[in-house]
Amino acid sequence: MLLRKGGKGDAAPSTVQSRLKNLSAARIGRASLVGAGFNGFILPSYYSAVQARMPSRDPKSIVLKVCMDGILWGFAGNAALMALRLRMEGSEWSEAIAHAKREIPAVFRSDLCVWTTYNSFCYGSIPKNLQPMSTAVMSSAWSAYISWVSVGKTANQKSKG
Repeated sequence: MLLRKGGKGDAAPSTVQSRLKNLSAARIGRASLVGAGFNGFILPSYYSAVQARMPSRDPKSIVLKVCMDGILWGFAGNAALMALRLRMEGSEWSEAIAHAKREIPAVFRSDLCVWTTYNSFCYGSIPKNLQPMSTAVMSSAWSAYISWVSVGKTANQKSKG
């Protein structure tokens, strides 16, 4: 179930973007594959592992987990996802990585606003048995944003240029 929900966050913006131009079943499939893998498996597994290793809900533990997530996912995870999405759409690795480097400051600022709030709430209040599902839903919405920043925004810039 998490895999199905996780894939929808990437498929939705890809579908909308594709309808504006040429509908691409291949692009929707690639976006869904990335979304299902990341949002439905990797991220919920990561949260479960963090909670298993640091189960405390005291303020110090929450701050530590939130900071760790910000560094790991805010920079590295988002940059890797942007580059991967562009590469899967046919860009060369060098072009995909350069794009991710250009976009990561703005994406990181957005990540701090969205994920710091969610992670504080997740690690401090959401019952542990509901965290994988809430994280899959949250990350599906985030994936729509990352998909737009990496592929949709780039496609719009290329069509104007």
